[in-house]
Amino acid sequence: MPAPFSWSIRKSLTVIVLLATLPAMAIIAITGLESKKHAEQVAREKTLSLVRSLAVMQVNVANEAQALLNALARTPAVKNLDAQSCNALFSELHKGRYNFINLLLAKPDGSVIASGIPQWSDY
Repeated sequence: MPAPFSWSIRKSLTVIVLLATLPAMAIIAITGLESKKHAEQVAREKTLSLVRSLAVMQVNVANEAQALLNALARTPAVKNLDAQSCNALFSELHKGRYNFINLLLAKPDGSVIASGIPQWSDY
């Protein structure tokens, strides 16, 4: 490699410009990597927060379903397997509850006795 003083002016200036901009390029690259890591961390935190929120919502839905089923199990219509009364009760309950597709009463063999939506019944 020839001595730096024997280089052409063009080559010398190119080397000087590259050497002068090298620290700036390094800073830009490091800042970009740090920014990426920060964005990934923020995304992880937001995702975790969303998942926790959805888990709480799911627990609330399960608790609501459990409370509804416990209340229904104590009604005379359900205890006596009264299809007509259960159909009316389930239909009325279904109107205000959008968390459930339908409310059904079934025998142990799986045959449906009553339904909040009539076309779902076996009778």
